Amino acid sequence: MLTIEEVSERKNFILSKLSEGISLNIALELTARKFDSTKSAIHSFYYKYVKDPDSSHGNSILNTLQIQILESIVIAYSACSMPLSHKELGEFVVNFFGVTPKKSWASKWISSRPNYFKLNRGKLLAKKRTGISVMEEIKQFCKVMISNFKIYKMNSWNCINYDETRLVINENGPLKVFCKHQENINYLGMNYKCLGSYVPFVAANGRVILSVFIFPSKKGKETGLVDLEMTVPEENIITRSSWRRYYAFTETGYLDRTTFRIIMREFCLIWTNLYENLHCYVFGDQLNVHIDPNIIAECRNNNVFLMYLPANTSHFLQPLDNICFSDFKKKLRVFSENPLKKDYIENVKV
Repeated sequence: MLTIEEVSERKNFILSKLSEGISLNIALELTARKFDSTKSAIHSFYYKYVKDPDSSHGNSILNTLQIQILESIVIAYSACSMPLSHKELGEFVVNFFGVTPKKSWASKWISSRPNYFKLNRGKLLAKKRTGISVMEEIKQFCKVMISNFKIYKMNSWNCINYDETRLVINENGPLKVFCKHQENINYLGMNYKCLGSYVPFVAANGRVILSVFIFPSKKGKETGLVDLEMTVPEENIITRSSWRRYYAFTETGYLDRTTFRIIMREFCLIWTNLYENLHCYVFGDQLNVHIDPNIIAECRNNNVFLMYLPANTSHFLQPLDNICFSDFKKKLRVFSENPLKKDYIENVKV
């Protein structure tokens, strides 16, 4: 699909050639050469965007370019947890395109694009929440942070984010898609096997304070779980850029309350050794295992302030998903696909 800029550029080129007195056939051929396309594709483009751009079909009140803009806006608002209602959608069309649709137009327009909006709607939106409530929680969160900053300053080295991501390997098989009658009809994903979890603590200046790998551990059906505590391997070489890597074992391979308490105690020890008598802000989401009054009080006594991001905002307030986890999984995928090659084992750094 062409972008708005690409449509405008091709359209202006065709119109300029026609204004020079060049025949339509030659103008389309020159356009195809300039934009490295076929003549048939440019021919379709001409009748879609240039000759009759007033409507995408006979019953449409918007042209093709306006429809593309409107589709992008609907997706953008949804991604920010502020989905447009049918009334707001109609008002948007009036204000920006100067077209007054009927009252039923918005609902029909949405229903005519079920596959497009289902595939593009993120699973980051909660069904029982609205954009207004999310914005109110963000405002309240900002007020609390501003009041804290007046007493305890924030810098790039003492602003820390932590989160948990799954470590998975892809299993050969088709895509998993829920049936239409099921509740989550938008779910689309690959079959995979979860190996464990990864929980890093990363400061805003890029420094990693510590990272924890959590793996499932079962000794057997009769004896139950292996009773193992969190461990850290001995490091022969310690550099200024290195950090402590821990390995923990739980029943599921995911973070639980007990493991989180142990992790935060280790974090407090490391922080005290690095910056004695100095405070830090540690931001995380509102997962149940993260919220424990005893853990919060214990960390605060060590100048570690646990802060919780508003619900349904971690996808744009928390940087680990788009930066740290994305880069980590790319390198992990390269390593897993070439496990026996010596150069990969020596050169892959995470």
